[in-house]
Amino acid sequence: MLKLPGDVIYVGKVKNGVPHGKGKLEWPCGDKFKGEFIGGKRHGKGKRKNADKSMYEGEYEDDQPSGWGQYIWTDGESYTGNWKNG
Repeated sequence: MLKLPGDVIYVGKVKNGVPHGKGKLEWPCGDKFKGEFIGGKRHGKGKRKNADKSMYEGEYEDDQPSGWGQYIWTDGESYTGNWKNG
């Protein structure tokens, strides 16, 4: 387990003291992420569930949604498609 800046908790694989491989993040507000990391950043496939019940599932690059993914808002509306830099 690592405690990251902003009181974010990380549980998972670590390399050189940062998240690297598969793991989970949890923010103090209740948001959660489960997926892949490279060099301390979300990179690869992942799923973020927000405390307000909105959700993104798809690809990440350099800590941002980038590539194919789906976002579902709290009202049930959704977008499925390509993302670039969040």
